[in-house]
Amino acid sequence: MTFEILNGTPLADMIQQAQQALADGNYQLAAGHYQQALDLISDSQSGELRKALWIEHVGGLLQHEQISLATAQAETYITAARFYNYQQAEIELHVLLAEALAVQGNWSRCEIIVNSVTSQLESRIDGIDQLGELTPQFVRLQGLLAAEKGDPVRAESLLKEAAERFAHLNHQLGQRVVTNDLHRLALVGGNANILNEILNSQDVQTTSEVLLLARALRRDARYETAARLLDQWRSNSNIDPT
Repeated sequence: MTFEILNGTPLADMIQQAQQALADGNYQLAAGHYQQALDLISDSQSGELRKALWIEHVGGLLQHEQISLATAQAETYITAARFYNYQQAEIELHVLLAEALAVQGNWSRCEIIVNSVTSQLESRIDGIDQLGELTPQFVRLQGLLAAEKGDPVRAESLLKEAAERFAHLNHQLGQRVVTNDLHRLALVGGNANILNEILNSQDVQTTSEVLLLARALRRDARYETAARLLDQWRSNSNIDPT
């Protein structure tokens, strides 16, 4: 994320340290640095910069699959956004919180948040496009909820829209995530071709992709292989047990 801050200032240095700690997987240190950076923001710099740091921190935790930390941090920042009366920041943080809840399978709370965000945005001229770069993630959440509620046609339509929106932003990780969502939807729907495609995949990088491959292996009655895959992933990956 780009900030209009002079290089060499304490604020710029602290933001860089926070970003580096997050990239290195030192999440406790990153949290401390982000808080110090937030404390250094002057009143004249507030608003968009504060929101940008909140979104970057929570989004980074989600990208690193630190779901529990992302959930807690989003809730902390939402409280701060309410204190500062930053409505747009609160809405965007709720989108990230809903994403974390979806990963945890907390669909009831996820749906409440998505419905609330939709209600707040639908009266605006740009609608959900007000979410900016978070719009594809929000559309994806709508698709996941549709799948969870047993509407695969709507789910597929929304997920494909999310994929197009991610592609427009050249967001390769987002495209990869949605591709995995679509494969899972097809697998649940009994698509034999997608089963073979998943089983033949040689490029499994994320927890969601591992879970999908394990599901496909079980569908193919290869239960021991699925169990070994999950055990190996747990032992070799720095993932949140959530």
